[in-house]
Amino acid sequence: MTFKDQFGDLSQILWTGKFFVASDQVYGVYISKDGLSWTKVSSVSKSDYWLTSMVSDGKRVVAAFQIYNNGNQYTKIMQSTNGTTWTALATIGINEVQLAWNGQQYMAVYPYDPSKMWISKNARQWSRSAANLDYNDNFEFVTSFGGNFFAFNDSIKEVDGDYVTYNAYYTSRDGVKWKEVAVQNKYDFDLNGDEMMLDGIKAYGKYIFVGAYGQIMYTNELQF
Repeated sequence: MTFKDQFGDLSQILWTGKFFVASDQVYGVYISKDGLSWTKVSSVSKSDYWLTSMVSDGKRVVAAFQIYNNGNQYTKIMQSTNGTTWTALATIGINEVQLAWNGQQYMAVYPYDPSKMWISKNARQWSRSAANLDYNDNFEFVTSFGGNFFAFNDSIKEVDGDYVTYNAYYTSRDGVKWKEVAVQNKYDFDLNGDEMMLDGIKAYGKYIFVGAYGQIMYTNELQF
């Protein structure tokens, strides 16, 4: 399956253990059992739908769709057990959220201001989290490791009257109380975000992250 439009790109992909789900802002949502033959899911491949984030809890895919709604954008939370049939679960009154699942509950967060965060046990009923975060703690991506929510991004702090950025990661067991851990810059000059990590996994006993400018970082342990 090729994406030929200059404005289209493959922005999300998920393996459930039985099938793949992939999404593209322009062309929609696709499923595949082998990664070679892909089928477009027409019911959620609409001009005003955009799948921005998805997670699997082992039984179903829970996804966040940005709904254009004639410019009055909001997020629709939907689920699917086979990638083909999707049902609506809830709506969240913000135009984009990133999802994570820690084995016990779901988290939905507005990545540009993570103080706007919601928690749910079943992805149907969502409650606003009183997270100890503010709009300066931007999240580049969210995931979970070992039952802990995890996020990474640059943050802003005031130093001698000036605002400077620094890289940090954030961990939380419940999506309310968050711990910030600064990531040390291995250079003695400002990289202007060059070490930003964009995604991460745990494999072979290590936490491995990929980031801007092709950088790869890894560590044997994280502070939870």
